[in-house]
Amino acid sequence: MKAIVVIPRKPDSLRLQKIDVPRYSDNEVLLRTINVGIDGTDLEIVRGVYGEAPKGSDYLILGHECLATIEESNDVQNFSEGDLVVPTVRRPDTCPNCQNGESDMCITGDYKEHGIKCLHGFASEYSISDAKFLVKVPKKIKNKQETFLKLTLISLSLTVLSF
Repeated sequence: MKAIVVIPRKPDSLRLQKIDVPRYSDNEVLLRTINVGIDGTDLEIVRGVYGEAPKGSDYLILGHECLATIEESNDVQNFSEGDLVVPTVRRPDTCPNCQNGESDMCITGDYKEHGIKCLHGFASEYSISDAKFLVKVPKKIKNKQETFLKLTLISLSLTVLSF
């Protein structure tokens, strides 16, 4: 499959690379990417400002905002193959705030983020995500492009409101 990758902290290392389809394990699903959002965070990673590859990898797949369908699963609860989903970016660590559902207030910084820090992103044909961190898009929403745009606008609105 093809993926958009960078070598973290190496400016202008952006490239399209052929890699293997990732393997998923228990409680994970294989996602087929429909849309990926690219924003200022991705641009800063491309410029080498930050970014951290997953353990054992010398590159990082970009893309932390995604709309995808579940391609395969291990019979995880509440999800089926073909479901339209949005994976969340951050995976909490063991700090009290993260364990209390407030990973944006992490006190250790040991969290992981898809496409940013220690987890590959979604700018690839396929990716994996822990099912606990997927948001199912209701079936009544038919237009996938419109859904992605609305989710992006909601995200931008929440960002602006937080300042």
